[in-house]
Amino acid sequence: MILAETRAAYQTEILRAAADLASKPMRYGVDDCLLFVANIDVAVTGVDPAADVRGRYDSKFGALRLLGEGGVAAKAEAVAMAQGWTPINPMDARPGDRGLVTTPEGPAGVIFSGEFWFGRADTGITAFRTAFAGRPIIDRAWAL
Repeated sequence: MILAETRAAYQTEILRAAADLASKPMRYGVDDCLLFVANIDVAVTGVDPAADVRGRYDSKFGALRLLGEGGVAAKAEAVAMAQGWTPINPMDARPGDRGLVTTPEGPAGVIFSGEFWFGRADTGITAFRTAFAGRPIIDRAWAL
């Protein structure tokens, strides 16, 4: 079970990272959708769930080649299993829980702050609620 202090630390770090990157272009291999979430994990816990891919690509093509056929979704599932994260209903998410959202370019990793899901976009940060007009936006989610 994750302590309330850890959840609070995630909330603080998510908001700090989002503010820091709000108007900065995304950089593959540094702060793309998966590394944005992993960077927050490193800041809060010191554990890097993306250590096996960090520093191994610097472009969209490089990321796609490294992740292989399953792409972001398969990598997220594998990391969730390796880290022992529990699948949850996105409506039950708490600060630090993470998920996948479908974008026009495919699945993207996101992290929940307690009010919004945050993720990287080409030109900054995107934030949104779990559902819009009663329809879920988050495809899959995992609790820490």
